[in-house]
Amino acid sequence: MSATTTNPLRNRRRWWATRLVILVLFFAALSAAYRYVLAQVVAAKLEAIRRAGYPVTLAELDKWYPQTPAGKNGAEVFGVAFAKLMEGPSPVPLSRVVPADLASHATPLSEAVKQAVASLLASNAEAVALLHEGAASKRSRYPLDLGRLTLLPYPHLMNLHRSAYLLELEAIGSADQQNPELAARSVQSLLGLAASLTTEPLVRSHLARIECQKIAVSSLQSVFNKTVLSDSELGSLTVDFNEADKPECLARAFAGQRCIGVCGFDMMTETMDFSKLPSGRRRPWWQQVFIALNLYFISPEFLSYPSGLVQWDKLRYLQFMDQYVTAAEADFPDRLASARSLQRALRQLPRFYVFTGQWLRAMNGTGIILRDASTVARLRAARTATAIERFRLAHGEPPETLAALTPTYLKTVPTDPFDPASTGLRYKKLTKGYIVYSVGEDGHDDGGDAEKDIPFAVER
Repeated sequence: MSATTTNPLRNRRRWWATRLVILVLFFAALSAAYRYVLAQVVAAKLEAIRRAGYPVTLAELDKWYPQTPAGKNGAEVFGVAFAKLMEGPSPVPLSRVVPADLASHATPLSEAVKQAVASLLASNAEAVALLHEGAASKRSRYPLDLGRLTLLPYPHLMNLHRSAYLLELEAIGSADQQNPELAARSVQSLLGLAASLTTEPLVRSHLARIECQKIAVSSLQSVFNKTVLSDSELGSLTVDFNEADKPECLARAFAGQRCIGVCGFDMMTETMDFSKLPSGRRRPWWQQVFIALNLYFISPEFLSYPSGLVQWDKLRYLQFMDQYVTAAEADFPDRLASARSLQRALRQLPRFYVFTGQWLRAMNGTGIILRDASTVARLRAARTATAIERFRLAHGEPPETLAALTPTYLKTVPTDPFDPASTGLRYKKLTKGYIVYSVGEDGHDDGGDAEKDIPFAVER
């Protein structure tokens, strides 16, 4: 082949090679610019969250959980009490001793249950005394390092459930033994135990808090059905249940959960960045690229990083969490309407938002908002019942309507979170006793039905 023949062929190959290199460099530059702009959009969103007064990173979340001066931290006393619970041959169980016997508020305890309750309380007398002491504190911060992500259950939350169980037994047992003073104190300590989690910015902590409040309401219902409290004790309980009604705490929990989600996205981004694989090992760059390319072919999710989908996913997650925080900051019933709207939006979320869909469905924000609203309804019903009991002490019988309680025993009749059209909780005077109730999640008045509504009944 002559030189005149090979030169045009060689020139043509060089021409295509040059243009291919230029094309690759062009798309690489375009991809880099695209991902840079997208990263800036996400960074701007995070900065907007900071300007609104919320944390973004785990380190910021840890600082957001306020410190408490030594000697004034109720969590320190609770910590000693929790340690006492685990001492001895038989630690306090998480399950109830006899659930069926404890479930009936008006029925006296059987002798077997009385003995079991007395034995359990006697073996944990020191811990119970410390629980009462810690509950008297107005400020608490448990020794958590929120700057480190952990999926393990926090020990103080597990011990809080055990402690609530003991205080519930003490409240019910004391009422059954006609010791109203100790029964009232036990209910107040249950509320104090729940209050120790008020500023802890975690969804799991918020759920533990409202569960403890639910136990306090149930205990009070048993106490009212078994014994009569003094006006002073009832007045103190009215104040405590009013202070426990803090719907704004849920927004704080969602804000903390958002930090955990941001940390999760950062971890996923680091994992997907082929220039950093495999983590913790020194390998030549070409080996790292080879390993990363194999991962991309094996796991399609890794393509989210070079395509920028992980950043879009993160941005969508932040937008959703913004809406959850905003919903939790809203008053009832707007909060419930927003929660249901978010539930519908989550169902319609496109499938390529992989992590947002998985994490938000696992969190179940709408379910948490509804559970929180149910607890608010219980707290308000309990506070109304304390006012009714004060009225009964003064007048010899429950009032005909809740309006008779204002302004002497209540400033206003508490509203029902589930009933936007209502002027307050429902009330019925019974032949023996009364019932205060919320219409519940379905918004329908079923007359205080225990399965459909959220009732607080006193049959005495």
